[in-house]
Amino acid sequence: MNYPAPKISSEREVIENAKKIGEMIYNTKTGLPGLDLIIFSEYSLQGFNPKKWKELSLPIDSEAVDIIKEASKANGVWAVFTLTGEINEDPRKNPYDTALVISNDGKIVLKYRKIMPWVPIEPWYPGNSTFVTEGPKGIKNRSYDLR
Repeated sequence: MNYPAPKISSEREVIENAKKIGEMIYNTKTGLPGLDLIIFSEYSLQGFNPKKWKELSLPIDSEAVDIIKEASKANGVWAVFTLTGEINEDPRKNPYDTALVISNDGKIVLKYRKIMPWVPIEPWYPGNSTFVTEGPKGIKNRSYDLR
């Protein structure tokens, strides 16, 4: 989906942008009833604020993600988008740049943490695995651990 990276400065703006993404899912499905998968570009949810990136990081279990999960379920559409960043389990480490695949029933079926952030611009902590998930029209499941 050609969705611009927003200029975000607060958590409230992240929530408002998640609602816009949800509306875009609804409007796109309305205009294209056969749509079963919608992919948003990297940075479409939180943008990239070079001064507030850590402050704007979210856990996967967040209101913003729930809004997109609900829009996917309500419209029967798979959605792909990123959390830039996803809060790291280790608070001493930077957040991840995480791609999520949401199924048409609103469930997270894949979580991929970007392995090679663009250094020195992207501050994300690298992931260590790649995945493919079962999805619409026969996509099959396979994972790779790069540790």
